[in-house]
Amino acid sequence: MKRKVIFFILLVIFLGAGSAILLKNRGGKPVEKNEDYDLSLSGWDFRLPDISGEMVSLNDFNGRVILLTFWMIGCPYCIREIPILKRIQSKYNEKDVKIISVVIGEEGERVKKFKVREEIPYLILLDEKHEVAHLYKVIGVPTDIIIDRKGKMVYYNFFWPKNLEEIIEGLL
Repeated sequence: MKRKVIFFILLVIFLGAGSAILLKNRGGKPVEKNEDYDLSLSGWDFRLPDISGEMVSLNDFNGRVILLTFWMIGCPYCIREIPILKRIQSKYNEKDVKIISVVIGEEGERVKKFKVREEIPYLILLDEKHEVAHLYKVIGVPTDIIIDRKGKMVYYNFFWPKNLEEIIEGLL
């Protein structure tokens, strides 16, 4: 019994510390200059179906600022980001900013219904087999990435940074 209590206390401390670190990093950090994150290299491109079945490639949006988000329907933190992305879509729709939302492990019909119910105006791609999530080393959702016009990853973190619009403006 005593071991179980000690284990539980240590678990709570560990999870609390991890959450504090994650929340502290919510502002995110820019990705350091590193060839591993140069999306102009062919290894970072992908092709996934959108919810209508049409294949879409990341390279289809070369020359634009790309907000790439990996998420799942059952993730409450992911759902909280939808209003942020709706606002960005509305504000930057006429500019060279493209939101690409990659839903991981979900079936197309379910995602279609969710998109209609939530009135999501931006592109949603289906990564049913987790292949692109694996390529981008996604270990948790949401994982949010900003790619500049030259194809360089300039932000990679859980959650969008608080100064997202400022970053976008700086990249336009």
